[in-house]
Amino acid sequence: MPSVYPGRRRREIDWPPASCPSCRCRTEGSPARYKYARYFDGLSVASEEGEFYDLEADPTEMANKSVWAENQRNPLQKLASQADKDARASMETLLNTAVATRLQPLSAPPVTAPQNLAIEAVSWLDENSATQQALEITFYSRSGTSYQLQQSSDLLSWTNIGPPVPGNNGPVLFSEPMASGKNFLSHLLQRRVARSNHLVLKELAPACGGAP
Repeated sequence: MPSVYPGRRRREIDWPPASCPSCRCRTEGSPARYKYARYFDGLSVASEEGEFYDLEADPTEMANKSVWAENQRNPLQKLASQADKDARASMETLLNTAVATRLQPLSAPPVTAPQNLAIEAVSWLDENSATQQALEITFYSRSGTSYQLQQSSDLLSWTNIGPPVPGNNGPVLFSEPMASGKNFLSHLLQRRVARSNHLVLKELAPACGGAP
């Protein structure tokens, strides 16, 4: 995290920082004489912080001359000369150009069907010695895909059973009590994009019979 105090580390002043969410960093270090960095909160809640150093004059990075650091100082403590401000503006332009041309958002991963899908009816005796039955659905999942279990009594109208389960690149287990009467279960697939889910894209596991 950046410091506004020349010659002192931030953790000696106010560690942990009050704005801890501002921990994502983008930095520009070309030309090698300067270092320019932005620290920001990916959720845009905490205020942005920054660092700017002239590594030729300040190789140990003791004098933070970023706009953020200068705004923390009173007028008599400001460190940035006009030459520093010009270099800082140039580095900011370089960083913004790099972000716009090289840090493009990654495309969403492809929707991945359940792998090694297995559906099994299990039974057991409860504490009252009554027989209980359930369907256990197991499969391997993939990150970036959410899996939604649904049920239907006529294969026409479907309702969700519980919330979508996000894939974890590992095994997933659904356990659903077996209701009386004809009951069908299916797996449906969703892809998580930008904090929201698309509608169901594809039915993957058709028709599993329930208890008669």
